[in-house]
Amino acid sequence: MEGDAKNVANLKKVPVENLIIGMYVAALDRPWLETNFATQGFYLRTDSTIARLKDLCLFVYIDPRRYDSSLVDQRFSVYSGKKPSPRDEPRKKRQQFGLPTAKNRFEYDPETDFAEEIKPAHEALDQAFVGVDACIRDCVEHGQLDGKTFRSAIEPVIASVLRNKDTASALVRMRNWDDYTYSHSISCVVWAAMLGKELGYPPEDVEALSTGCALMDIGKTRVSQELLNSEQQLDDQQLQELRKHVDYGVEIALDSSLADPAIIHIIQTHHERFNGSGYPGGLSNTSIPMIGRIAGLVDSYDAMISPRTYANAQPSYQVLLELERNADVLFQKELVECFVKAVGIFPVGSVVELNTGEVAIVTKQHPQRRLRPQIMLILDANKLPRDAQLISDLAQSEEDELTTWIERELPKDSHGIDISDYFL
Repeated sequence: MEGDAKNVANLKKVPVENLIIGMYVAALDRPWLETNFATQGFYLRTDSTIARLKDLCLFVYIDPRRYDSSLVDQRFSVYSGKKPSPRDEPRKKRQQFGLPTAKNRFEYDPETDFAEEIKPAHEALDQAFVGVDACIRDCVEHGQLDGKTFRSAIEPVIASVLRNKDTASALVRMRNWDDYTYSHSISCVVWAAMLGKELGYPPEDVEALSTGCALMDIGKTRVSQELLNSEQQLDDQQLQELRKHVDYGVEIALDSSLADPAIIHIIQTHHERFNGSGYPGGLSNTSIPMIGRIAGLVDSYDAMISPRTYANAQPSYQVLLELERNADVLFQKELVECFVKAVGIFPVGSVVELNTGEVAIVTKQHPQRRLRPQIMLILDANKLPRDAQLISDLAQSEEDELTTWIERELPKDSHGIDISDYFL
C-alpha cells in the first residue's frame, strides 16, 4: 500500500506517465488488493502493463536498484528512412543492435560552410555552458535534475554538429573549461553527435544518444568532491564508492523528465567494456546495448584528451591510436573505425608540428586523405611567428612529390598559441 511504500527505503515515487519498460514496480498509490495484478511487485515488461497502471494510478513506487535493461524491446535501432510496413517488422527486429548499412543509413544534407557555422556554434556552446552549469549546480544542491532545461541547453549544440561536425568540435577544443564535469558533459554531446551522424542515425536518435552521453556522469553530483578530485590511487573502498555514480545517475534520470530507455541504458552501461572488464555488470560484446558501447567510446575519448587532476591531456592523435589498439578489446572495432573517421586523424583546430619544424593549425580535413589536411602555418621553423599566416593544403601534393607532412600533434597551448585567435 502507499502508506507502506513510504516507509520502504530506496523506493522512488514516479508519475505513471514517466514509466518505462525495465523498471521494477515495488508499490502503488493504492492497495494491491484494489487492483487485478497477480503479484505485489513486478518488472515492467510490456507497454500494455504500463497502460494498465495509467488507468489505475497517478503514480507508483519503483526500485531503481532493480532496473533491468535486458527487458527493453525497443532498442536503439537502425533507421530505414521510412516507417516500416507490417511485412518489414521481422527485418527491422533483426537489425536491432546492428550498425547501419549503406542501404538504411540516414543521409544528411551537405554540410554548411565552416565559417558560416562558427557564430551559431559559438552561441550554442555558450548557451549550453550556462544551461548545463545551472542544471548541474541545482542537481548538487537539491538532488534533482531539471530535464527540460538540460535538454533545451544542449539541443542547439546537437543541431550545429548536424549542420557541420567540425565547427563545434574545433570550438570545444579551443575552450579552457574550469570544471571537468561541465566540460565533459558538453564535449560528449559534440563527440556523440558526430559519431551518431557518421553512423547514419537519424536526428531524433542522435539527439537521444547525445543527451544520454551528456548525462553519463550526472551521478557524480552525489559523490564527494574530495574523492572525485583525488590525485592518489583509490583504494578498493574508494573505488566502489566512485563506481556508485552509475546507480546514482540512473536514480537521477528516473526522477527527471529524461527517463527514457536510451538515456537510462547509456548511464547504466557506459563503463561496460567489450571484453567484459567493465562495470557495474561485467557485460561484454553485444550484451552491452549499442548505445552503451557508443557512450563508452565517447566517454573514454573525451576523458583522455581533457586535463584532469590526476592526468595531463593527451593529443587527439595519440588517443585515437590508443582506441585503435583497444579495438575489439575494450571497444567494438566497427565503432572505433567510425569514430576515427568522424573525428579525424588531425581534427580541425589541432596544433601540429611539421617535419620542417614549422607549426600550424589544422583548418580543414579531407576524408579520403586524412593524414594530409589543410593547415594554416603560423610559426616558422625557429618557432617564431610568421609575418603572415599561410594556408597550405597538404592533400594537393602527390605521393612522390610530398616534401612536407605532419610530424606530430602538439598540446593546444604550445608556444603560447591561442587557437581562438585564428577562428573567432
